[in-house]
Amino acid sequence: MSLDFHLANRDGTDFLETWQNKLTKQQRKLVELGSKRGRSHRRRTPQNSKGDVTGLFPYFLVYQFSKFKSKIAFVELAKDVLGTDVEEWRAGEEDFDVPALAIALYLNDPKHLPMLLCIDKMHKKGFARMVLQQKPPRSSASKLKSFMKPQNLREVLSTFDVQKRDGRTSEFLNLLTPDKRYQVFIRRAERPDHVLGPHGIIHGYRPEWIILDVFDSGRRVNISSTTVDVPLEIANSIASAAFGTESEYANESQVTYAAQLRRLLDILQQDHDKTLTFVELALACSPLEKGPKLKVSDPTSQSIGPALAQFAQSFGSALDEPEKIDSIKVLYCDKRISLIFEPHSDGADQFIVRYSDHRLNVKERRDFEDYFRTEYEIAILSTEKRHKRQS
Repeated sequence: MSLDFHLANRDGTDFLETWQNKLTKQQRKLVELGSKRGRSHRRRTPQNSKGDVTGLFPYFLVYQFSKFKSKIAFVELAKDVLGTDVEEWRAGEEDFDVPALAIALYLNDPKHLPMLLCIDKMHKKGFARMVLQQKPPRSSASKLKSFMKPQNLREVLSTFDVQKRDGRTSEFLNLLTPDKRYQVFIRRAERPDHVLGPHGIIHGYRPEWIILDVFDSGRRVNISSTTVDVPLEIANSIASAAFGTESEYANESQVTYAAQLRRLLDILQQDHDKTLTFVELALACSPLEKGPKLKVSDPTSQSIGPALAQFAQSFGSALDEPEKIDSIKVLYCDKRISLIFEPHSDGADQFIVRYSDHRLNVKERRDFEDYFRTEYEIAILSTEKRHKRQS
């Protein structure tokens, strides 16, 4: 049985032919290469003669797939897979033709596309930083390495679903192992939902993506998800199965002192930091009469340092008491990044500094955290947190 279809624009012209005419030189070169390769494997029939364009459809889908994805995800994978050939698909000195990269990866192996989807999720989502509560067993690295196999992970998820007894299933999607890390991708039913089908409403569950980024020989895991408790329970189940002993992760907590924050804020206000620009301050309690909330922000991402200096002359410094600050924003890599100073449970003048890590890609996050650690001796964590539901 053959499927014959035709895509047309409103004026009657062929949609795929119009799309092909709009491609860049690099994109057209790859599509023509793929079309020739495809024709060499098909018997020549009237339907796939020279004028036929239906063979373009897979490349149109790949082109659409590349839209709204993280550019760094494509470049990262393409450099690993294509090596020096990746330079062919540059769109300038510092940029790449992303749809061309997507088509090149598809031609190399269609299985690269599901991997690209996973890498894209890594770059776009925030991750809660978790640490193992128990002392890891001896040879934890070798135990984790031997355990982290798709079949073992599927068995853990199947057992977890049976024990959870909520009628929902956890689907293992992928396992990536970059830089001695184990990145586990899971899709699980999140909450009841429905879609409108051709024969009425179809009821089911909306899925969520759960990403577990396990590293440091299993001592740490970064968790990205929509729900709070289930992903942490799954991470605990995987660690317990891998190490052969009951294991639990908890939110990482690193103390920053008020004096460190005052130094940071003073440097930012005076514009002495050439990497970060102080663009917003939100006060829970300002120096104004009756201490109302106050926000000072520059929508064009220029420094608010001079404005805060002027404010201090009239009303006193707004930066002396970090506990009265709701949040600040700094410009980094042309992105406005929020930081909050969360009071630490150990006592006054102690804080946990958290930031909106989802605004940065994976490399930018690591560079941002390293920068604070080296320049200010401040350990910053994600605003994302995970807690196990109390039974």
